[in-house]
Amino acid sequence: MKSRLAASQIPLALNSLNPSIRPRFQSMWTVRGNDLPNVAAKLGPIATGQISDVSAELTMALPDIDRPGAFLGYPLLFTRGGDGVWRIFKM
Repeated sequence: MKSRLAASQIPLALNSLNPSIRPRFQSMWTVRGNDLPNVAAKLGPIATGQISDVSAELTMALPDIDRPGAFLGYPLLFTRGGDGVWRIFKM
């Protein structure tokens, strides 16, 4: 998703999401327009997580601009669809 957002490929980035949340993120990303690569560059790496056979909860670390050297954790919930593809269900 991050690399597709960095390339301003919104339709391809949306494929990383569960269909139920795609409209909300499509609107949000479309509004960002030419700034989308900058937004993608600020998405942090996956820092920790847990995975099972049908779901995974991972935490993405983002630098805390108010506290140099500190990070904020944002959870990402993945589910595996009937087609076997893992997609973000909630973030």
